[in-house]
Amino acid sequence: MRRATLYIYVLTLALSTAACTGMKNISSNDPLYVGSEIKYTETDSEKKKLTRDIKNVLKPTPNNTFLWMRPALARYNMLSEQRRKKKFWKNKVTPPVTLSQTQPTQVATAIHNRIFHNGYFKNEVRYDTIHVSEKKAKYRYTITLREPYRYESVVFPKPKTGDDLLQKISSQESQSLLKVGDIYTLQAVKDERMRIDRNLKENGYIYFNPDFISVKADSISGDHQIKAELTVKPETPPESRKPFTIRNIYIHDNHLFEGGSADTLKLDNYYLISRDKSLNFEVLQRGMFIKPGDRYAYSNYIHTVRYMNGLPIIRNANMKFSPVGSSDKMDVTLYLFQRKRYAYTAEFNTIFRSTNYFGPGIIFSYTDRNLKRGAEMLKINLRGRFEVQISEGAVNPAYELGLEANYTLPRFYPGFLFNVGKKSLPKTNISVGYNLFNRLDLYRLNSIFANFGYRWSKTDRFTHTLNPIEVIFTKIPDASKSDEFNIYLEENPGVKRSFDEQFIVGSAYEFTYQSPVANRNQFFFRGGIDFAGNLLNALYSATNAKKDSLGRYNLLGVPFSQYVRMRVDLRYGFDLNERSTLVSRFSAGIGIPLANSTILPYIKQFYVGGTNSLRSFIARSVGPGSEVPPEGYNDLTGDIRLEANVEYRFDIAGSLKGALFVDAGNIWLYNDDPARPNGKFRKDTFMKEIAVSSGWGLRWDFDFIVARLDFAYTLRTPYLPEGERWATNFNFWSPALNIAIGYPF
Repeated sequence: MRRATLYIYVLTLALSTAACTGMKNISSNDPLYVGSEIKYTETDSEKKKLTRDIKNVLKPTPNNTFLWMRPALARYNMLSEQRRKKKFWKNKVTPPVTLSQTQPTQVATAIHNRIFHNGYFKNEVRYDTIHVSEKKAKYRYTITLREPYRYESVVFPKPKTGDDLLQKISSQESQSLLKVGDIYTLQAVKDERMRIDRNLKENGYIYFNPDFISVKADSISGDHQIKAELTVKPETPPESRKPFTIRNIYIHDNHLFEGGSADTLKLDNYYLISRDKSLNFEVLQRGMFIKPGDRYAYSNYIHTVRYMNGLPIIRNANMKFSPVGSSDKMDVTLYLFQRKRYAYTAEFNTIFRSTNYFGPGIIFSYTDRNLKRGAEMLKINLRGRFEVQISEGAVNPAYELGLEANYTLPRFYPGFLFNVGKKSLPKTNISVGYNLFNRLDLYRLNSIFANFGYRWSKTDRFTHTLNPIEVIFTKIPDASKSDEFNIYLEENPGVKRSFDEQFIVGSAYEFTYQSPVANRNQFFFRGGIDFAGNLLNALYSATNAKKDSLGRYNLLGVPFSQYVRMRVDLRYGFDLNERSTLVSRFSAGIGIPLANSTILPYIKQFYVGGTNSLRSFIARSVGPGSEVPPEGYNDLTGDIRLEANVEYRFDIAGSLKGALFVDAGNIWLYNDDPARPNGKFRKDTFMKEIAVSSGWGLRWDFDFIVARLDFAYTLRTPYLPEGERWATNFNFWSPALNIAIGYPF
């Protein structure tokens, strides 16, 4: 009863902010403006591609809607003028946008200009007022397009003896974005000027500017054809017409605290200005891709700043370029601003895990950002957390304790092993730690780990992580196992083996790609593979080592795991308009136990369910396959996972946003397990074993944090008898409640 009351309260609260259409003060004499539509006199898919560009000039923006309501406008009508001005209501109320506030003639002119700059020089735009209802109206802009103008020829400036600038521009003609036969567009002209500018800046022309390039288009001759000619404007300044070479480089290693006592150390054409010599010159020189004697290149400037900002001791890096008289030489000054070397922090937080555990936590950290004056970083974390999982009225408490030390070097060590280039910002990371996770109702899991690996990224979009050495030792003391847990393990020998005391000795690689933030559509990819036990197994086999009673090789008296494990995570976000986005995710993973193992170790297995997965199911409560979950035990894992999610996100008002979502997926076993006969992945039945959930959610996005409340409903339950798996008795007032921080993906 209390749960139903809570859901009703939350739903009522959400809808109360949008309980009115906002038409209260609108009259038929000045109807509410509800938007515009674009119509073409001829149906042509190529021409309709202009619509997206045209929509950018449709002004003003009508009042925001949520379903059939206008919550921000409704609140505006409800509040007095004085209350509307209060800070709390900022971005939460909007005045009505009526027809009298629009300027359709100006919009029609703007549409004409947009079409003109897309090559349709002769076009007509007219508009009509459409009354949707007595108090609502919109505009229909009807567009008539003629034959577009195309490039007949594209002429680059002819090179002149002694004019290096014209020679550089002329040499780029074959890479031009302006192609004969293409439709003229202003955007292509801008892109071509930017392309030439980028190329020049890579060849020393630091003071050149795209505005110095003129593209003259002659449309007089020919049938809908253009003759384009690129020239350098005569008013281009002299310093922009010549390439510059680096003479001296001055490095201020901590500019903020420099005083009169700062010393200057000269090394060739480098000058290090330092007050306390807190940074070794070698670590700075390693990241100076702008070098004395080289021509200026914009990419080298970017990589230098990126390298310096990537050092843990550096807070900010700025670079200044100074021409030497009227020559083609320039001096470079690099200003570095350091952070405090030592940091002691205590972080208190509340965790909402995807496993539906939540509770308070604390992390004590010690950080040395410049351990050996080479920007090496040592970080030690001591963390503790108490969590509670509430599932169907049962309370499952747990706590976690951990100690971890991380040591990071701003280079590869040893350096001769890999050569990915210094511009890839190579880093070496060494970490060791101990972790204790105690599920008070089931077991206590101890783990010790050590990693040695590398990380590099040539750009912010691509990241590689390679750990040649990963060692994990896990153990669950027998005394910590509850009677209920022991009974379950005895009934499921395969699960019992996954919890056995064991070594994991292997290697791992992960690749991540993130599309540029400026892109309209966002794409994210992460893929990884790890191996364990293969070298050990080969070594033991070659030496005819003894096996235990279960046919396994042992390392220091403990079986070691052997497997190959692969995983992939793809996400795609498509902006439908300024106020709504469609986001999708597909994730898959497979772990194949090899010779020394018949099942993956527990900590390497996959699961589904929880606040970031199948949101109507408790985490680890589904699978494998169509196996019926044991009563009172929610810790189900498998060797294979398939999951797909789709979420429609939209603005409601201010920081309040809404979502509609569908989740689908499950886990399976790779090998047969007699105790779980319906758990193995089979290509002819796995689609029948997919769990499906759906629902709606509210999100409060405060920029620095996102609070999320999702209400999920089970649409398909894989462990029910076939023919009964799809939900038939749908109860809107009995969803699964998910409280979380951040978006699910």
